[in-house]
Amino acid sequence: MAAAPTLRILVIDDDAVMTELLAAVLGMHGHDIITADSGEAALALLPDQTFDVVLTDLQLPGLSGHDLAAALRSTLASSQPKSPARLLGMSGSPPSDHELSAFDAFLLKPFTAEQFAEAAAGASTHLSSGPSTLDSGTSPLDEAIFVRLSAQLPAAKLHELFQLTLSDARMRLELMEKALSADDLDTVRREAHAIKGGAGMVGASELHQLAAKAENAATAGSAADTPPIADFYTACIRLERMLDKRFS
Repeated sequence: MAAAPTLRILVIDDDAVMTELLAAVLGMHGHDIITADSGEAALALLPDQTFDVVLTDLQLPGLSGHDLAAALRSTLASSQPKSPARLLGMSGSPPSDHELSAFDAFLLKPFTAEQFAEAAAGASTHLSSGPSTLDSGTSPLDEAIFVRLSAQLPAAKLHELFQLTLSDARMRLELMEKALSADDLDTVRREAHAIKGGAGMVGASELHQLAAKAENAATAGSAADTPPIADFYTACIRLERMLDKRFS
């Protein structure tokens, strides 16, 4: 079987955890990764560089979603007309039909490097999802994802990514707690969505499911249905204890 081609990939995401994870995993597969933390920053890069794939999150501050896709296509058509980049969208939540129509393919987080390769090569959109509801007795860690990432990344790098995920989650939990006190459900939804995406990609199952429930509750306008912030911190501690045993 022929080896997959090495690609030059522009990853657009304002979530530092997600950017670091994608750069690490895709980089281990030989791809050249350039990152941008906003749609505007990405558009500024395109006139001077050539890419095979542009992979962008759908929920960015400022220019995002369908409007960002249109701007990216226009700029790419001018900057590299003979070798158009494939435009892939990604998100921790299913896209609307309007958003989906703007991209060549879509990846629902969490996704694997193999699913990315299929989308980059022209395969159909990947819409299967990881766990999205809170189940009693959920393990802090998805073993299948942990095994896959362990096979792709050095142990020290994987441990670093988990630590970054947990640190980012705790920072966002502080914002969520303040937002709940102020009845600011938009901030709750935004921060829960970010936690869900990062946790899902590294296999932090319990944290992912709590964040999914919080995002859904905030979207529905129901602060009362948001899981207690203490439950999130407990999930972080449970995951840390499990990881200490794995990496000791």
